[in-house]
Amino acid sequence: MYESLFILTVHVPRTATFRDFATAVVTKSRNEFNTSFTEKDVNIILAGFHDSVMLYGRAITETILDGDDPMDGVEVTKRIWNRTFEKLLSGDIFINSNGDKETDYTLKDFNKDALEMRTVVAYSGREDTITWSNESAIHWPGNWVPPSDVNVCHEAIADLYCHKKGGKLFRLV
Repeated sequence: MYESLFILTVHVPRTATFRDFATAVVTKSRNEFNTSFTEKDVNIILAGFHDSVMLYGRAITETILDGDDPMDGVEVTKRIWNRTFEKLLSGDIFINSNGDKETDYTLKDFNKDALEMRTVVAYSGREDTITWSNESAIHWPGNWVPPSDVNVCHEAIADLYCHKKGGKLFRLV
């Protein structure tokens, strides 16, 4: 048995849209392939593939409606970059001005008393914020708490070591 275990994963949305999608995937899998899937077995990556096709289709449609050439990749991608797409299967998607998706992550910790993984930290890529859970905390082996890492500095964390050395400011994720 593990005394301490962490899992860092892409955040899985708990929206009605994703639940409906997961239910449809499970139903189709059971009916057509005789599986015993549950909603927990539906991987967020599957929703990401779906959303990618939807974003591309939307960009192609907008390109055509604007009278531009849908075969012009620059014309198509400029309709995706620096934009937020709301209420998709994997949640709201923000593509920054570099064309990168700002992804959300979740850190889960094994709660040995409840014998389950619980969210302890959520990171929002769009907002660049870290939210600590009020319901669970990190369980360190032997109830040990590690010392503060003096080599990692972040403007939101008050740490005298970061300001004394006058060094670079690093991002904590």
